[in-house]
Amino acid sequence: HLFACVCSRSKIRKSSNSTNYPGTCKNKNLKFLKENQTWRVIVPENTSVCYSTLTNKKKGIDLTTGIGDFVIRRRDGLPAYQIASIMDDIEMGVNLIVRGSDLITSTGAQLFLAKCLDDSFFPSSHFVHHKLMKNESGKKLSKSSGDHSLKFLRGKNNKPTIVYQQSAKILDLPFEDIQTIQDLKEVFRAEMIQRKNLMIFDD
Repeated sequence: HLFACVCSRSKIRKSSNSTNYPGTCKNKNLKFLKENQTWRVIVPENTSVCYSTLTNKKKGIDLTTGIGDFVIRRRDGLPAYQIASIMDDIEMGVNLIVRGSDLITSTGAQLFLAKCLDDSFFPSSHFVHHKLMKNESGKKLSKSSGDHSLKFLRGKNNKPTIVYQQSAKILDLPFEDIQTIQDLKEVFRAEMIQRKNLMIFDD
């Protein structure tokens, strides 16, 4: 399932028009225990996986074009995100996984890893991929980009209104008049009642 790879990120960017790894080292049969190399999982052509949403709907992920041959061991020898994440979830018995929509391909990679590991627990989990919170310029909020965390906002004595309004935006709820957590609850409750009535009407 694996091959060793000595390609750096800059080399991959220069050698491929895609963000996916171009397969440079796949057939070189490099030894696994050399320093300064990654280990990659072989993702065959036309590979796809399915996951269950919170409402038990099945959704598919094309791994071949979505992520390609992904890394499970970093160049420094440490486990990469995909393998560390799935092993944590299996170990802790996590069966509901909530992630941003930008991590759908990671869900696919980890479902593929579960298949390689002959694990049946992880694929039975439910997955929620939520919309991303973005700043004024349209980029996703990220601590690595210097965006303010909840801890930072609390330290600056900012009112929590912005958090309530952003939560409403993610849920596609009216947010302009929300000032308190109670306002958010009321808007959410009203929306759920409306959707329930629409379902009854449709039936």
